[in-house]
Amino acid sequence: WTGLQKEFVINVEDPITKTATLTSGSAVVTVADTSDIAAYTWFVTGSGISSACRVESIDSSTQFTMTEYATLSGSEDLVLSKDTYAMPSDFRRYINDTWWDRTNHWKLVGPTSPQEFEWLESGIVSVGPRRRWRQIGVGPYFRLWPPPTATTDAPAALVFEYISTGWVLDTAGARKAAYTLDTDTCIYPDDVMVTGLKLKYFQAKLFDTTYLTRDYMQAMSRAVGADGGAGVLNMQRRRYPIFISPANVVDGNFPSTP
Repeated sequence: WTGLQKEFVINVEDPITKTATLTSGSAVVTVADTSDIAAYTWFVTGSGISSACRVESIDSSTQFTMTEYATLSGSEDLVLSKDTYAMPSDFRRYINDTWWDRTNHWKLVGPTSPQEFEWLESGIVSVGPRRRWRQIGVGPYFRLWPPPTATTDAPAALVFEYISTGWVLDTAGARKAAYTLDTDTCIYPDDVMVTGLKLKYFQAKLFDTTYLTRDYMQAMSRAVGADGGAGVLNMQRRRYPIFISPANVVDGNFPSTP
């Protein structure tokens, strides 16, 4: 149902540079303040830090633990980048092929597989001109690669569309994932709900459902056919538009002005 389609924008945050005290062979890091970072969602880079290192836990207001041991001791400037973002609370599933980097006007590459993502994080060649992403963790979370490591990478606006779990509406129009009050309604027409409930009741009682099945399928077909509208199906030979469109604009290497 088009009423369940929603858009989600991720505003990529600027990376943070912190002067940290490292100890070789230890994952514990001491900094002036940890209030602006969080476990699991922040990436760590810098001298003495192995590839794909993350913040594993926040231990105190001045100390955090990394997922990997430092390889040197002393004071170093570390760059911490937020590369993992929580999904909307009503997220059900993605609408495929809607992942875009609006700042650079590029499609995001992904979702990458676990094998490809580990290759990117751990291999020698690990970066490219476009951002990649994958879904990870319980929640779930949206993780980027490469993490923003300079102010030229952030702030940036990333976007995708998804199907919401909020198919129930209360009297104020707020979405819910289930009925909780008698005054709640659903996003699709009432006759779909009514005929569907009658059909399920008769099926549970082992009654004849021939006519109820017909009524439900007719109501569903009418609702689906009218939901969101439809474009015109052109049976003629396809012709490219004469105006500027993705069909006649290249991705890069534009000719310079004479």
